[in-house]
Amino acid sequence: NTWSSPSCGSFITFGPGDAFNNSAIVARLPDSVTDPDPDHHVVKIACQGGTCAHVLMLFSGASNVNVFGGGSMYLKYGYTSAVFTGGASNVIFDNVKIHAAGGRDYGQCIRTSDGSNITIRNSTCSESASEGIAFYGGGNGSCTQVHDNIAENNLVYNTGFASSGNGAGSVLDDGIIIKSCNNCTARGNTVHDNGRQGIKVTANWNAGGTCSSNNALIEQNTIS
Repeated sequence: NTWSSPSCGSFITFGPGDAFNNSAIVARLPDSVTDPDPDHHVVKIACQGGTCAHVLMLFSGASNVNVFGGGSMYLKYGYTSAVFTGGASNVIFDNVKIHAAGGRDYGQCIRTSDGSNITIRNSTCSESASEGIAFYGGGNGSCTQVHDNIAENNLVYNTGFASSGNGAGSVLDDGIIIKSCNNCTARGNTVHDNGRQGIKVTANWNAGGTCSSNNALIEQNTIS
């Protein structure tokens, strides 16, 4: 389809005694395949509703953590691959490659649902079902104010393939979204082939008021 190559399909596996909770999928590449780049493989699995792995890396209340992937750490097939919540703060997430996040309906590479002072840099996000990097406090209509998050020198592309089944723009497909995030930065990123905006800055709201995105800094990005 438009945002994922090859196209996504859907299927259900049936395990002994339990049709949905006791089954497994094994995808084996030919023995001759030695290329470590997951984008060169033709077998790609996404889990509807996060039924395989809802979150691959969860930073819940974590502070002062450095994750240095060295370009060889891959996060693949999580519904949302890395989530910062519970007041997580002062985390550096550097040089990690994230591929095929989400299911057929939604899912992101990075989500700061309740995390501030989070830096995502030198990393790759490709083929997420909705947004790529989401500095996004709370859920839609249930805002949580976050602040001082940075996306710097990342490669974000082919985001929003879930919209191919729902109609373009009907889900949040942005490459980088800054929502409910004050003093947040998108700098030096390369962002292309997104379902909606390359980089979007917006506010959120709930019954108690508005979660703003004041003082956003967007500079030196390449968007196409």
